[in-house]
Amino acid sequence: MNHSNQTCQLLSAKALGEMLSRSRRQVFRQNSAGRIPKTLSTSGSDRFLVSDVSIFLQCGCDIAGFQAQKQSQFKDVQETLGTLLLALNWDGWADEERAALLHCIDCLERKLIDIKHGVCREKGR
Repeated sequence: MNHSNQTCQLLSAKALGEMLSRSRRQVFRQNSAGRIPKTLSTSGSDRFLVSDVSIFLQCGCDIAGFQAQKQSQFKDVQETLGTLLLALNWDGWADEERAALLHCIDCLERKLIDIKHGVCREKGR
């Protein structure tokens, strides 16, 4: 996965409200109360990550279930990263294999940051 080319899909509060049968104002109230996934501020407007909304809906619109799922994703990526870091210590890797492994490690580190902080890496960043 090349993070410099990764784009993220965002939803407005109005679009999320339509999905949840709520008004835009109700969406912002629920966001302020911590009952729905956090928003990202982009160009002065708040947006929701489609990936977070998808997980939230899969969890039956339960914020505790959503947070547990995100934590589970974080742990899975963290474990995989740990395994790759251990593998990196082996001296038998060819240069191109080591480079590929380092690329995977870099991608997983970015994924951890994305999950932990809800950061969306927009195209070109």
